[in-house]
Formats: sequence, structure tokens, C-alpha cells
Amino acid sequence: MTTTTLPAWMPPVGGGVLVLPCGRDFDAVRVAGLTALQAVGRFPAGPPPLIEDQEQHVASWLLPPGAAATWLMPGTDALGQGANLAVPPARWCSGPWTGGPAVRWLVPPAGDCLGDPAVLRSVLDAVLRGCGVRDA
Repeated sequence: MTTTTLPAWMPPVGGGVLVLPCGRDFDAVRVAGLTALQAVGRFPAGPPPLIEDQEQHVASWLLPPGAAATWLMPGTDALGQGANLAVPPARWCSGPWTGGPAVRWLVPPAGDCLGDPAVLRSVLDAVLRGCGVRDA
């Protein structure tokens, strides 16, 4: 993994998953795990970091604080002020099939770990329309 400066809220390397509050350092958009897998390859400049919870079969992208307040999209859950999110340490990228944790980074963290809400909305809109979740 390339050495990069990660946010101060990132769990320490030797630690475990931390349950962090949304709305302070980040908000999140959660989707079904399969939806996330279908979306990952559609980002024009590559996908932003993505947390996957394989026990719950969901994945979450982190967005700037406040983004959840205006996020309305069927097939997604916006996690903002008052919600919590399980965040793994940056190096947790392997899954349980290799002895790794169930909560991991499907797309490794980099930079501030925050995606662009407009780009995420566009990508998810295309994926969810293809799955018949959104109205035409």
C-alpha cells in the first residue's frame, strides 16, 4: 500500500474497527453490496474509497459532512448526523475468506477518503436504473 496521509479519524493500524459518528468528519451513503460492486467500475476517475461490511451485505462511500441532508435516492441509505458507521483501519483490505475481517476497505482509503456527492449520485443513478430500482 502506498504511504499517504490519511484523516485523523482513521482507526490506528494496530487497532480494530471503530464505530464513528457520521456528520462530523464525514457522511456516508450505504448501498447493497452487489450494487456497490456494479458501481465500482463506473467512476470516470476511478472509485473513491469504499467500506464493505460482508456480514451485513452492504457497502458505504464516505462523503463530505452535510451531504446526507440532501441525499434522496431510492435504493440507498444516507447516513448523516445521528448515524454511526463501522470504519476499519486503512490496511484492512482482505476479506474473511482469507482470514481477514468482515468489515474492510473494498477500495483502499486514500487522501481525505471523501467522494464527490455529484459523481456518486450519477454513478448510482445509472446502476440503480439498470437494476430497475429507480423510476424511468
